[in-house]
Amino acid sequence: MDTDMTAEGSIVVRELFYDIITLQFVPCHRRKDRTICINGKYLPICSRCMSILLGYLFLIPLLLFHIHVAFWLGMVLNIPMVVDGYTQWKRWRTSNNTLRVITGLSTGIGQSMIIIFLSFLLIHLLTKA
Repeated sequence: MDTDMTAEGSIVVRELFYDIITLQFVPCHRRKDRTICINGKYLPICSRCMSILLGYLFLIPLLLFHIHVAFWLGMVLNIPMVVDGYTQWKRWRTSNNTLRVITGLSTGIGQSMIIIFLSFLLIHLLTKA
């Protein structure tokens, strides 16, 4: 019985590890035509989602160096992706992976700035009380 539990636990851990490595938790359409291909291997998520995640790395220096950023700047950096997505959705034009990478990175950085701004605001409000 212990062997069965260990085997089941091992399978669960293996599946969880696979889901993390392949970014299954990211809500993405995963269309191959919108995914970056490196040496014949496709990344697990589309180019825009991957760029957003890379943009989140911008959080690290902002946090480490206690850099305060303007909320409006974070909002402005989200606009290019909204415009790209909207015009593509309306079929006014077709986007490409280069544009998706640029707008995704811009959005990831913008969202990072918004997160930092709101975090500092929350800390300020909590320590003020």
